Amino acid sequence: MKLVAIYNVFDGEEFLEASIEQIRSHCDSIIAVVQRISNFGYQYEGGLQACLLLQSKGLIDTIAEYKPDLSVPAIQNELTKRQLSVDLSKQSGFTHFLLIDCDEFYRSDQFARCKQAVEENGWIATASPIQSYFKTPTLTIGLDCYFVPFIHKLSPDTRLHNEHYPYKVDPTRSVRLPEGTTVFGFLPDDLTMHHYTWVRKDIFRKVNNSSCRDYIFNHSSLLQDYQNATVGYHVSHFRKTLMLCDDHFGLNM
Repeated sequence: MKLVAIYNVFDGEEFLEASIEQIRSHCDSIIAVVQRISNFGYQYEGGLQACLLLQSKGLIDTIAEYKPDLSVPAIQNELTKRQLSVDLSKQSGFTHFLLIDCDEFYRSDQFARCKQAVEENGWIATASPIQSYFKTPTLTIGLDCYFVPFIHKLSPDTRLHNEHYPYKVDPTRSVRLPEGTTVFGFLPDDLTMHHYTWVRKDIFRKVNNSSCRDYIFNHSSLLQDYQNATVGYHVSHFRKTLMLCDDHFGLNM
């Protein structure tokens, strides 16, 4: 197996180094596909500057820039950016790939064991459960109802956006698969992706540049929940109550 992890970067760069450190030794290469202009036209250089620093430390191998087409919906730019990263990986001779965002973490030991299982069993596609965090690294909703695609085999025909992907995942990360392919789903005790989705130094930059921002502003109570978040608080969007947990990766935010 020749595995590449592809980071999708705009902001959230405060997590990037710690996230990469967990998986760096288990990957043959780390690629960062970076935007300096968001899908809504907001300019921000923080993600690029963090990637350049991490490249100088040897944590990132390749940096590619994506320039969004502001005439199309944000989700289309997200899909195009991710497909660009997959196509870049094809050209570089990798056999397997993993799409990952700055605020996503895998425990190093779990990642290593599950990567080995993928290789030994010849699995083409795998998925991981998600544990999500809210406002601070020590507040969690527990397991989310979503999954995330984990390691997938890479071929010249690999394309993203599979409407029939068997797990509930971000559609821009769902991988089209040969007919009859089984997606192996890991159990939480074997593999969990820790998603610091609502933990940020600047939560409003995240929201204002999110593909879901209209929903967040107009149809949910997430911003109010963020302000009120504490142990025992019920977050209606997730239909979960916040629980106290350890700061698993020493984020200290």
